[in-house]
Amino acid sequence: AAADDAGFKKLYYDPNTFIVRVPCTGRVDTSFIIKSIELGFDGVMVIGCRRNACRYIDGVEKIQKKIQLMKLVLGKKYADRIILKHMNAVEGNKFAEVINEFYNQLNEAIKFEA
Repeated sequence: AAADDAGFKKLYYDPNTFIVRVPCTGRVDTSFIIKSIELGFDGVMVIGCRRNACRYIDGVEKIQKKIQLMKLVLGKKYADRIILKHMNAVEGNKFAEVINEFYNQLNEAIKFEA
């Protein structure tokens, strides 16, 4: 929803961003995150609703636990490449900002590795 708001406001965020919509971040399967990294994605950002706004009640807690586990499984090299952010539908400005910040962080990490 925040992505829609960013688009409506014609805000810039990196064009290499690939958005996958799910009804609830708690339903994100960890295998999708692993596969994304295996396929060469530089990073994965999961953006979900704020804790007090989850219509599925515990979706935020579920994805938080999954991401913590993913960081342990994938190790230090990929820990900073998987992040979770929370925002509501009218935070298009924040959406564009965090996408661009993450893109810049990933670029720096990749330069450092090379």
